[in-house]
Amino acid sequence: MTDSTNEKKVTKNKDTSRNHGQENAEKYRNRIVTASKKLFAEHGIENVTMHQIAKAATIGQATLYRRYSHKGEICMEILSSNTQSFLKELDLLLTSTEKTLTPLEQLDNVITKIADYIDDKASMLVIIKIEYSRELQLLQFHHPIFLYLHKIISDLYTKSINNGEIVKLQTTLTAHTLVAALSPDLFLHQKNVMGFSKEEILAGIRQTYIEGVKKR
Repeated sequence: MTDSTNEKKVTKNKDTSRNHGQENAEKYRNRIVTASKKLFAEHGIENVTMHQIAKAATIGQATLYRRYSHKGEICMEILSSNTQSFLKELDLLLTSTEKTLTPLEQLDNVITKIADYIDDKASMLVIIKIEYSRELQLLQFHHPIFLYLHKIISDLYTKSINNGEIVKLQTTLTAHTLVAALSPDLFLHQKNVMGFSKEEILAGIRQTYIEGVKKR
């Protein structure tokens, strides 16, 4: 057997081992995500521990922690596909209404869309923020999604000014405070602690950031 043949065999074995490892990783990921979703739905995200997730997924805690350092990472895994779908829907909404709605009307739709998403995912988003703030000290204002939403809103404000719909304002600052006003933790506090409904929260945001900047 030639050296070349031996090298091909070694390479093939490595590829087979790598593929097997990837299959196992995907299998564990699916088990962990499935178990986590079920536990979160039954007990609430904040009440579920990593130990419970490992037990429900029928894996060892060491196996779980090799893949996810904390519950926030599992939440991010669950939300990743949802978030991408949400951003695509937002882009589609803007594209489909560009010729039929004014920029300010589009902004109103964007605010509603963001509020609907936060209302559905707020608990999970807050867990992610808590975990990452504790370990990595990340600021939400540096997060790519925050920056993405900021750009959309800032652009719509600029178009509204050019369209004569609203007064001249500092679009960067106004967009920043608007996205901050739609943060998950603030939304949850207003809803669960202060007792406001989603509709009331939206009405307050509209009064300040839509009606409050219109030309009189």
